[in-house]
Amino acid sequence: MPGGTQNSAQQNDQNAAQKATQTSAERAILLQGVVTGAVIGAGVGALTGAIVGGKDGAAIGAGVGTIVGGGIGTLVAKKQIKDYHDIQLKNEQLAALLTKAKEYNSAVASYNDTLQQEVAQLEQKQESERMKTTKAKQKKARQKQVLQTKEKLKQAEEERITLAKEKLKQAEEKRASVGEAISERRELSEALIKSQKEQYQETLNDLDKESSRLDGIIANLRVMSEPARIGS
Repeated sequence: MPGGTQNSAQQNDQNAAQKATQTSAERAILLQGVVTGAVIGAGVGALTGAIVGGKDGAAIGAGVGTIVGGGIGTLVAKKQIKDYHDIQLKNEQLAALLTKAKEYNSAVASYNDTLQQEVAQLEQKQESERMKTTKAKQKKARQKQVLQTKEKLKQAEEERITLAKEKLKQAEEKRASVGEAISERRELSEALIKSQKEQYQETLNDLDKESSRLDGIIANLRVMSEPARIGS
């Protein structure tokens, strides 16, 4: 459906923007412990916005710009963060980093909760299809009635499979996005001093759990994307 395709495209754009904004925000905050310079505030906010791009980039750039310094050095450090170790952030910088990480975790958890509910509804539909099909086979009725019942069930199954496949595609894209966020967060955590690394890794552990939960939901969606298996 044209409308469905457009909504899916918009969702993909939103996911991409959210991912770019989130990862750039956490990275930019960490750079406060690496880069210092004369360009501060709005100047660096614009620089961060340019990295992210678009309206979301401008918004996060404005927020980060109040606490990040470094100008061109920021771009250099962005590419070489893996080369830094034992970065010690100021208390407010660490608080900002943990807040951003927890906000992203919360968004992923919320996504999982919603998707889990939608999968449960698909499972109910699939079970209903099984029961009705079994009854139709066992029922001693005229052939015409049996054929009509089977036709309705087939249509319901096709609708359920189409919806499940759409949800599966979106969930797999979300899983890829979360995987990238986990990889970057792991890289960033390695640059911090031990005490701060431990706090930041707590958010990484939580995100790992949500990632595993999403894997389980995706496995269920794959089952929902197949025709119901009815015993003979």
